[in-house]
Amino acid sequence: MKTLKITALIINLILFGIGNAQAFTITVNSPSGGSCSFSNAILAANTGDINMSSGCPRVPDGDDTVHTIILPANQTFSFERDFNSNIALPFITSEIIIEGNGSILERSDAVTTPPIPRFAFFQLGRSGNVSGNLTLNDLTLTKGISLAADGGAILVTQSSTLTLNRCTLSDNEAAGDSGGRNGSGGAITITPTATAIINSSTISGNRANEEGGAIFNQGLLTVTNSTIDGNTANFDGGGIFNVGTLTISNSTISGNISTLRGGGIAVSNGTAEIINCTITENDSSNLGGDENGPGGGIAVISSAGTSSAIIRNSIISGNFSDDSSSQNCGVASVGGTTEIIDDGYNLSNDSSCPFTTANSSQMFDNDCIDPDLSDNGGPTFTHALLDPSDTNTPSTCTVNLAIDAGNDSICSSSPVNRTDQRGIPRPIDGDGINGAQCDIGSFEFGTPEPGFGMCFMDEVCGDFVDNNGDGIINQNCS
Repeated sequence: MKTLKITALIINLILFGIGNAQAFTITVNSPSGGSCSFSNAILAANTGDINMSSGCPRVPDGDDTVHTIILPANQTFSFERDFNSNIALPFITSEIIIEGNGSILERSDAVTTPPIPRFAFFQLGRSGNVSGNLTLNDLTLTKGISLAADGGAILVTQSSTLTLNRCTLSDNEAAGDSGGRNGSGGAITITPTATAIINSSTISGNRANEEGGAIFNQGLLTVTNSTIDGNTANFDGGGIFNVGTLTISNSTISGNISTLRGGGIAVSNGTAEIINCTITENDSSNLGGDENGPGGGIAVISSAGTSSAIIRNSIISGNFSDDSSSQNCGVASVGGTTEIIDDGYNLSNDSSCPFTTANSSQMFDNDCIDPDLSDNGGPTFTHALLDPSDTNTPSTCTVNLAIDAGNDSICSSSPVNRTDQRGIPRPIDGDGINGAQCDIGSFEFGTPEPGFGMCFMDEVCGDFVDNNGDGIINQNCS
């Protein structure tokens, strides 16, 4: 894979109209030559009046203007220093779409003598109540380190909105600094008035010196069809630390670690809605500390007011904590009210989650989930549900309580929309009894209708469409 330095050039500018908006597409299609850099293209999109000496043509400005930057396919942009204020690229202060086409943004390892440069990649918005909206499609961000602020790869501020589609954020770190800013949001931090929307993406192997190994959310966060795995926080929320509003659906939270509370998710003085998710193999063991770490899967914490998580059609099972009474779910209150609400059709393998409604169970056998997070199709890894009749399934899994046991009305409604995390249609008749009923969790067990096609991890996945008008849905792949 070739490497493009941050002076990689943008050489093609195409003007087109969308309604009344003045919309431009700026294409990066060469690893060398020319004079319009990636940074200058963002500046042009932000200001609409960048000096011609920058090499970028003037882009007209306007409140309704959206600019698209297209990166070359499968290239690596390697950044050796920040553009300003510990961010690799200019602040986003307009509306920009970046088409990644499988490319990578990374912090370079080339500088080996101290001081080693440390920076994140994007900041949306800036001081003075200036906001910006950024959509990233098919892009990887890796090795970012936030030194003096939160958000190892991306910081979303003011009233900005971040949207990720089919992206990977891996091996980023919110390291903090010696000035008392301790680093939260290993990959992403969303400040109180900001919004993030994450679709069909993977956030994996990130680290936070404080809360939120993957994500620290103070604003509005929506996660759909995504996997958050292998992240670490030194305090609460190995995967997600939420003090705002969180909605997560058709997603997998797996293998995250916190050294205090909420190995997978910690909700602290906030609200969370969890729909058709699989939360497993997370750990909140307090490594060598004096305090037990409740909620290996999810912890709900309150110091004032009400902190709550409402859960439906989900599996929270096979998580770990050094508090034996809260391996999967736990609460901690020091002055407020905490609620974990069973909204039905939920499964756990112990009594730590209050899954006591008629259609929920605390008797799920975790051996009925594949322990390996694998490429089972679609743009993200998942834990498959196992067939009890398969000879490779552990003998302890005699009945898989997740198969054909979900609430079809939830599966058919937004945000699940009749598919599982991979894009497989729900429901499928997985047990051969009484017809099809959707499964509990993010994975739908069974074989789709003949002719159904979908993408795997080494392909670029598009929309599910009926290409031939024959009623058979396939996923466009490239």
